[in-house]
Amino acid sequence: MEAPLSKHIRIALSDDLADQVTAQHFGVAPSDPVIVKIFVRKRANDARDLSFRIPDGLDPIDLLDVGCAIDGNSALLSVYAVRETRWDDNHAAYDAVAYVGTSLGQQSCATLTEALALEQRTLVAFLRDKGYQPQFA
Repeated sequence: MEAPLSKHIRIALSDDLADQVTAQHFGVAPSDPVIVKIFVRKRANDARDLSFRIPDGLDPIDLLDVGCAIDGNSALLSVYAVRETRWDDNHAAYDAVAYVGTSLGQQSCATLTEALALEQRTLVAFLRDKGYQPQFA
């Protein structure tokens, strides 16, 4: 008499084959990075906000560390103008505008476009380092 067959059969799969089986079963391969859609909103003529929904698995404390504000399940960075009075070599006062971003610290840029691009690159690098795929909506 033969021994009854086991109810479970174990099969060793290569990582590639395991990913294919998982993709067919669940519809998404586990190696596919989670897409994070980033929205740029005009707040004023000289200010922009970058916002995105916080993806599962991303610690909000890490977002605070890079300068994001947390609003429910969303994170927000801002780029804005800072106006200050400066003095020229003849001791005459003049108004100057510098643009800063919330993750840039004390670094300032000469234009809103420059500051916005720098803030976007900082956010994209942060998200990629965490394994997410940033996209601008």
